Amino acid sequence: MKKKVIKLQINTEFKLIGIVSRLSAYKLSWLFNKEINTEFKQTHDLVLKSPGKDKVFVVFESDTNKDVTYRLIENKNDSGTLIRQLSNVDFLLKIDGGFSDKNIEHLIKKMRSIDDIIASLSIDILTLKQKEISLLN
Repeated sequence: MKKKVIKLQINTEFKLIGIVSRLSAYKLSWLFNKEINTEFKQTHDLVLKSPGKDKVFVVFESDTNKDVTYRLIENKNDSGTLIRQLSNVDFLLKIDGGFSDKNIEHLIKKMRSIDDIIASLSIDILTLKQKEISLLN
């Protein structure tokens, strides 16, 4: 019998910003609410099942703007790393909706002005593996 390969089409219509900070996810979301005028609230945790111990990552969401949804996702914690390819990044900010590259650069500039954020950078999602992108959807 001939082998049949099925490829999944994964949504890549979003922007991704990597954030390096020593703050906890809760403090970072509070800081964004204060400095960037978002309204992050904790939603479901992202749980990766693995042999031995599950990996749990905190997720916050803000949808104050009807056209844009922000998700602040913990990338690193004591249980492990969500996206190994980005192991130097502590948090991921996923932006769904009509957000231009100019707006991304403005947001990154705002983040860099916050003392507790060590670095923030735009991430090209096409450089990530499809399996890792699916974790963010």
